[in-house]
Amino acid sequence: MLTTVCAVALGTALGTALAPRLAVAQSTSPGPLLRSHARWDNQCAKCHEPSKGATDARCLDCHKEAKRSRYHWKMAQDSGKPCAKCHRDHQGRNFRAIRWKPKATFDHGKTGWRLQGSHAKVECKSCHKKPQRWMGESSTCSSCHKDPHKPTLGRDCASCHDERRFAPASRFFHDKARFRLRGAHKEVACASCHTSRGAEGRYRGLAFASCSSCHSDPVPKHSRGERCESCHVERSWQRVKAGSGLKLHGLLDFKLVGKHKKVDCADCHTPRRPAKLKRARSPEARLRLFTGLDDDCADCHKDPHRGRFGDACAKCHTPAGWKAKLAKRRGAFDHARTGFALRGRHRVVPCARCHAPSLPYKKRFTNIPHERCVDCHADVHPGNFASVTDQGDCTACHSESAFAPASFDLATHVKARFALVGAHRVVPCAGCHKPGPAERPKRSGRGIRARSPKRVAQLVGTDKTCEGCHTTPHGAQFDGRTPPANCLTCHTGEAFRPAAKFDHDTTRFKLAGPHKAAPCASCHTRPKAGAPVRFAGVASACATCHSDPHAGQFAVGGPKRTCDDCHKVVADFDIPRFDHDKTRFPLRGKHVQAKCASCHTAVRLQPEAKPVVHYRLGALACGRCHQNPHTGRRGAQASWLPGALGVFDGGPRGDASDDT
Repeated sequence: MLTTVCAVALGTALGTALAPRLAVAQSTSPGPLLRSHARWDNQCAKCHEPSKGATDARCLDCHKEAKRSRYHWKMAQDSGKPCAKCHRDHQGRNFRAIRWKPKATFDHGKTGWRLQGSHAKVECKSCHKKPQRWMGESSTCSSCHKDPHKPTLGRDCASCHDERRFAPASRFFHDKARFRLRGAHKEVACASCHTSRGAEGRYRGLAFASCSSCHSDPVPKHSRGERCESCHVERSWQRVKAGSGLKLHGLLDFKLVGKHKKVDCADCHTPRRPAKLKRARSPEARLRLFTGLDDDCADCHKDPHRGRFGDACAKCHTPAGWKAKLAKRRGAFDHARTGFALRGRHRVVPCARCHAPSLPYKKRFTNIPHERCVDCHADVHPGNFASVTDQGDCTACHSESAFAPASFDLATHVKARFALVGAHRVVPCAGCHKPGPAERPKRSGRGIRARSPKRVAQLVGTDKTCEGCHTTPHGAQFDGRTPPANCLTCHTGEAFRPAAKFDHDTTRFKLAGPHKAAPCASCHTRPKAGAPVRFAGVASACATCHSDPHAGQFAVGGPKRTCDDCHKVVADFDIPRFDHDKTRFPLRGKHVQAKCASCHTAVRLQPEAKPVVHYRLGALACGRCHQNPHTGRRGAQASWLPGALGVFDGGPRGDASDDT
């Protein structure tokens, strides 16, 4: 009896599988599908799931816009109804599955697209042109509006236009363009520059690299090849930059040097006849009124000597200043004849600083001590160098060109108590020799009394320890270290980084294997921003630096294992040979030849975690890995059906429900 029943069931199942799918669909369908679903007439599984009917998941496989719709999806979620509850099918080809008409007061903002400006006045059908089509409409401007710029200005219309009206482009600012409007350009009408026809010609491709692209030279060869903006400003053509004429003047016969650089143009280029200026209409005529000026001093300057010394002002004076004497010129006073040639800074010292006007004439210009610097200058290093061979001669370090910088070079510094080597060779003098307290040096003989207290570098008694100049970046990590440590324990004068002298074997963690090639910063990091790099107290456990590839299998339960129980510090992380006898499952017989991956496969230990190799397997029954030859599947009674029809014996092969 059992054999007959099973044969009938098997025959029925096989007959059903071999029957045409069209006949099955027609015999079981409750009615014709919608016209839009007509192509799925013979594929019930497109919408229906076995024993579940038409599910939302099957609907959303095709109608993805329903889930992207902010309004419809929220409304469907709030109602708790499935899709098929509102959108019915099998009601005929012409049945309307969507029966919804928005009210006149419908808040369009709930859809994620708020209607503002001119959009608030547009009818629904202007955008929703397909009947009963409410979702999936594009919100880009080009989906409804034709781009008048074709689209040379890009597709982001909202960067220039708003929803109130297309013109004018209220959001456009010329500062976003490559040519920013400044000065008088702000008042120019748009059409003055954007004159070409067509959207592309009007807004793109305009020449603006030089002023001549729009403006013509008012006078031929007026610019002498210079760019307009080197003299003129955008605020007004009549206004020019301060000192802008210097370069242009350099092309002429009269070059501006010295004090002439600061003279305003109008002081020299002033129309001699204002009435004639008014009659000059053309730019050429106006410009000629400023040409032909003489370059004699008397043409602009009044002679304070009233002609007693002739008109050769340049014999004694220069454009650098009225009081500056021009040495080595015929007729000018040559100070070198006195036996004390003025060089360097001495050349610009006012005569009255040495030749005091309050003294009688003979004492003012004769018998002035000048053999030693201290005859005029007070010693700013009070007695610090009195014990050296030259007894502190200033010229040993300083020159007449300038007091600073001193000419005390590296070769000379080697003779000092602190020789400069390594990185110290490029440190500025002021880096170690800080200015001392301000003191007002006393006047020596006819020396120049300082106008204000002087602060000079502290050269004697400078701290020579590392801590005297450098702040330790390590904080107090090495305080109390045994043996005691200082900067030179790890660093040299060549460079602070890397710490070439440091021997890691002197620590609790000796470097071996790949650890020798690891960068210091991979282990020694900052615990937080602004904190010093941690060197002392760094944890030496493997998990401190390396992530656990076993997802914590050996950290929970028992017995707990550490990395060095299986691995060694070698270049290859893989275990060369693992002793399986240490586990609860010693390998015997055929198990010795089995590959590790046969039992230890990649699994997800947590639902959201990445797959990892499963080593702690839990249950050790044979049925966990081997198929029982006496049953149809692992741990289940076999069906009489062949393995090809395993769908009838309660489930697919390879059920691992006993896997822990």
